[in-house]
Amino acid sequence: MPLFFMFRINVYLSPLRNYGSIPFSYNQMLAAGLYKRLSPIGQFEDRFATSNLSFESNEVIQGRLHPKGNAKFTASFMTKHSYQEVYECLIEKELAIGDNVSMLQYLISDVQRQPPPVISNVMRYGTASPIVVRKKQDNGNDLYLMPGERDFEDMFFEHAYYKFIGFTGSRVDVSKCTYKPEGKLNTKLISIRKDNTTLQVRGFVQPFTITAPEEIQQTLIYAGAGDMNSLGFGCVEV
Repeated sequence: MPLFFMFRINVYLSPLRNYGSIPFSYNQMLAAGLYKRLSPIGQFEDRFATSNLSFESNEVIQGRLHPKGNAKFTASFMTKHSYQEVYECLIEKELAIGDNVSMLQYLISDVQRQPPPVISNVMRYGTASPIVVRKKQDNGNDLYLMPGERDFEDMFFEHAYYKFIGFTGSRVDVSKCTYKPEGKLNTKLISIRKDNTTLQVRGFVQPFTITAPEEIQQTLIYAGAGDMNSLGFGCVEV
């Protein structure tokens, strides 16, 4: 039996009511809802990532999203728990997403495991949710880095390296890893809640190609790219 499991799932949602809204910065709310559903089998910490939600239809009213119909999202895992354990925690369970203004209430109608991608030393990715790369400054504040900025590549691969070594206990050489942008860079300012305070987190969306050992590629695919993955960031498209 392996020491850990790596898998990606599509989660399908059916609305339990035909009204409700969420803010544009819902990433943390979705991740928190998933985490709550998985809590019976233990903590995932930074070993999972969630994509943005995809809605059957959606309307923007007064600066909030008002979805209608079914929805879905992708979640990826590097975990000590099996797919079957995760499936049983989710299927036919309710999932609430929202804030103190309004909530969306869904039933998890289906969970489907994605076929594992072919892993190689060179992989092209899309961003399924904004990626956050940050560096702690001398004053204790976080500096959010964008592709092309100083220290970006070092911190991008450092995040992946420490997730891999922290979970597997094995080391991997990241000295020759490279990040190559493949499309337009869009920056995103996302609100999250921490210690009863609203923080503005700066992330980005951009297709990119990674040259790195297969262990690092697996970490990006299953544990998420960048930092703050368990808060709803860094899910990649393969």
